[in-house]
Amino acid sequence: MEPAGDIIEAIYAAAGRQGTWDEAIRALAAHLRAANGALYAENLPGDTGPLSLDDFAVEFGYDRRDLLDYAEHYCRCNPFSLYAEHMLYGEPATDDELDAMRIPRFRFEESEFYRDWARPQGVRHILGQYVEDVDRRRLTVAFWRPADAGPYDPAERMMLGGAVKHVRRAIALDARLRLAEAEIKALLDRSRLAVLTLGRNGRIRQTNAAADALLANGAGLLARSGRLRTAVPADQAALDRLVACIFDPRRLVWAENARLPVRRTDGGAPFVVRIAACAQGIGPFAADRTASAVLTVEGLDVDGAKLRERLARRFAMTPAQTRLALVLRSGHTLAAAAAELGISYETARSHLKAVFACTDTRRQAELVLLLREIEDR
Repeated sequence: MEPAGDIIEAIYAAAGRQGTWDEAIRALAAHLRAANGALYAENLPGDTGPLSLDDFAVEFGYDRRDLLDYAEHYCRCNPFSLYAEHMLYGEPATDDELDAMRIPRFRFEESEFYRDWARPQGVRHILGQYVEDVDRRRLTVAFWRPADAGPYDPAERMMLGGAVKHVRRAIALDARLRLAEAEIKALLDRSRLAVLTLGRNGRIRQTNAAADALLANGAGLLARSGRLRTAVPADQAALDRLVACIFDPRRLVWAENARLPVRRTDGGAPFVVRIAACAQGIGPFAADRTASAVLTVEGLDVDGAKLRERLARRFAMTPAQTRLALVLRSGHTLAAAAAELGISYETARSHLKAVFACTDTRRQAELVLLLREIEDR
């Protein structure tokens, strides 16, 4: 029997999104008329060590004390683990099937596991299945219900078996997606271009290393309450409009060709924000169905940032003097540097005299050679 659509949808929605297996397990439990259930990591056969509550990815309907008792003691006398060799690995199993195996000197109702742990909770019938072995543990799903609900029937057993097949596929899909994400992030982290992804609500979802450094610096863009914000408040409205246009099909073409200057509070040249891509119309079983925008930020001067630190440390320059020196290093005239920094020519001359004094240089060409020599070290 194929599981109901809501179960399958919840299973694939859980792939890649921590904390959402709860919805899938509860949906399955509702169809199985279970009073409680869990998705957890069980010991492999022969391992008699205790579990911990951290081994339970999902649990509901249990008292915390009952879970602790299971983790500390009753996991060792769970007959489904003790007699695992009598069962088909990876197939659903019930308490009735365990009794039908006619294991010598064993009856489920007389076992310590049932008598002292399950029965006091008011449950009688169990349906469980091993999902797969992961990191020397056995991922397991189990559901209990009271005696008046009756034993689990073959159709319910088949439903669990079908659901577990989808769980395995979802776990494998999640592993492939995580590997692909790690590979892509490793490549992006080598880029000097800052790359960020934003949700429709403006929340930052992912960043590469350059974007992390950009946001940590906070001179042009920063993260505040998880959202992308401009350091100069007057630029925020333009950024918000750009993000809004990304998710408007009528304006997406304009947004993809837009270049938004974002001013910096450190006096450096403005950053330029551009739209790299927009993902919409994601399928029904995607891990995250909301649209996502990929932004790039140009104008990061990684080498300049390192050089700025070296100059400040070696020559005790002020931030204003350092900014002027970095602009001049690119070959600008003093007048062009003043215009780029938004300061008067006289102020630039004053800063340059101070830079000459700090670096023991006398001409702009001599200063540029010194800066490039320091940069190459």
